[in-house]
Amino acid sequence: LEGDELTLYEKRYHGAFNQSIGKLLHIQQWTRLDINYAVTRLASFTRNPNKPAFLALEHLMRYLHSHLHEPIFYPNNFPTNVQKITYQFSSKQSATYELPSTPVFSSDASFANILPHRRSMQSNCGLFNGVVTSWGTNIQTSIASDSTDAEIRSIYTTTKKIVAFTHFLTSSAIHDICQQPVTLYADNTSSINIVRQNKISSRSRHLDIPVTYSYENMERKYFNLQHIDRKLNAADISTKST
Repeated sequence: LEGDELTLYEKRYHGAFNQSIGKLLHIQQWTRLDINYAVTRLASFTRNPNKPAFLALEHLMRYLHSHLHEPIFYPNNFPTNVQKITYQFSSKQSATYELPSTPVFSSDASFANILPHRRSMQSNCGLFNGVVTSWGTNIQTSIASDSTDAEIRSIYTTTKKIVAFTHFLTSSAIHDICQQPVTLYADNTSSINIVRQNKISSRSRHLDIPVTYSYENMERKYFNLQHIDRKLNAADISTKST
């Protein structure tokens, strides 16, 4: 949209597109993990909004209006127990994971779902004492050749965040919790195996740096890499529409 047509849509939807996105980015980065995916996608239209982008923006605003903000509460007790999360697949089948109350991170990535350039969305999420404390979502800068490629790049990004987070905790009053590695959960088995074994084949040589960096920091006890079901992965919600 441009010219008079863009002005018409800005009046119809009560303001410039990029101004609305700026307000949504503030909400998303502070308290609203649930709109990570939608805001990240819409933010790519700030320079050239079109009719579908305005319609999607209105849809998101209606969602926020009908799903009022629920504050994130942080318990004041020292983390000593585990936190359980359960997903009910059916009336007879469920899965439960016991997450440590110490810092936990999860990593996830979609595969080639960003049209038209077929890039992937990646996300990471950090929890402490069973409460979400940090999250991030972005579109990968390069095109992944398969889902394992996208997942490894997401693990690499999350590893850098874990290293910085650990250094921050080491200099704080609660540095005792850094005596054990942070748990990093991912739901792609092949990417987990590649990082654990630091095994680079001729088909995955372009991932040499992400795999080696993640493996070396895992060997330095910054984190341990574990598998988790996709339904229980806290970062999954930020990689696809919900």
